[in-house]
Amino acid sequence: MLDGYERPDPRQRLSNPVWHIHSGRPPKIDMPISFQMLLTLVSSSNAENAETLWGFIGRYRPGVTPQTHPELNAQVEYAIHYFRDFVQPEKKFRHPTDSERAALTDLRDALAQLEAKINEAEAKRELIIAKQHSAQTQEAITGAMRKACEKHGVEISIESPVAQVQVDNGRAVGVRLESGEEVIGKAVVANVGPRLLYDKLVAPGDLTEEFRRRVRGFKVGSGTFRMNVALSELPRFTCLPEPGEHHQSGIIIAPTLDYMDQAYLDAKQFGMSKRPIVEMLIPSTVDDSLAPPGQHVASLFCQQFAPTLPDGRSWDDAREEAADVIIETVEAQAPGFRASVIARQIHSPLDLERKFGLTGGDIMHGNMSLDQLWSARPILGNGAYRGPLKGLYMCGAGTHPGGGVTGAPGHNAAREILSDNLFLGRFRHLP
Repeated sequence: MLDGYERPDPRQRLSNPVWHIHSGRPPKIDMPISFQMLLTLVSSSNAENAETLWGFIGRYRPGVTPQTHPELNAQVEYAIHYFRDFVQPEKKFRHPTDSERAALTDLRDALAQLEAKINEAEAKRELIIAKQHSAQTQEAITGAMRKACEKHGVEISIESPVAQVQVDNGRAVGVRLESGEEVIGKAVVANVGPRLLYDKLVAPGDLTEEFRRRVRGFKVGSGTFRMNVALSELPRFTCLPEPGEHHQSGIIIAPTLDYMDQAYLDAKQFGMSKRPIVEMLIPSTVDDSLAPPGQHVASLFCQQFAPTLPDGRSWDDAREEAADVIIETVEAQAPGFRASVIARQIHSPLDLERKFGLTGGDIMHGNMSLDQLWSARPILGNGAYRGPLKGLYMCGAGTHPGGGVTGAPGHNAAREILSDNLFLGRFRHLP
């Protein structure tokens, strides 16, 4: 991956944070663990020193040590410093809710009754049972958010697609809907990806050619394929055929690292994996209003599938083929699954772009690579939730800290918007 940072244009090198991090000499060898994974390990473990992080690495990558991989050791130090400087100071803690407290109490009591030599499967089962207490759909969360907003006078319009951001003298002053209606405001806050925002929703004449070139260089494209299926019955997995707690959890079909690696290699060569990674959720097991009695609905989050197929093929022609491969992958682990599928809804990478505005089908709004993180997300110099147009803000996954259902990009963007509207903040972007 790092070979791609060696660009002939010196200006591009200067705008790339990787060159500064590595003093102009980025390593050319592949890392056994991605920098994104290092950041996740540091944050989840609150690691304060390299030895703690290397303990995790040594367990899952035997033979990988600071001596054998000095470049990775440097990345470990960068990850720890970033966590200390940017993540840890912003971490907030709260008391558990009643449902969370009940789950933790049940888990404590269940674990206290287990034998000392408990095996891994039994421990996981107790964790799954505890997790059920805090089950809450995202629909309920967004519904609560909507009520809170409307209580404070917010007007929410749905099915009102935006055609263009209205710009006057270098400042965003509102939006024009596809219906022709204009909505004027003091600020425009965009939760769409940076490529969609600046390529499609802002007129080319309102941006400099240099900025437009840099936006085109923002890498997007995801290896994901989504499916929703209606089922006549619960899947019966060969490892756990009877209904149980596992049906109420995330079920991942990815037996080994080699399996996942081959899925990626298949996608590079053929455009899709012959045996994809499949994560299944069956929400009807915790909310029976989603399906008729005895039947179920399931969502399948699948990888690896190239955003652009080789040899000029279109996803319009290959989507059914890919869906069949996914069904067969689940069938191999849960015989009878194919026959239980009553109906299916398919979202190829192209479908995700058309239906949800995810350029390249990218659910993260842009690659989570080292050169597109922190202050360089989405573009170095415009990484503080602001672009070159005054009054236009970004609050989605294309900004720091990136994708995932965290709310962090929106929280951070709101803080910056409020700051700009304070008396002193108004002087920040004066010409």
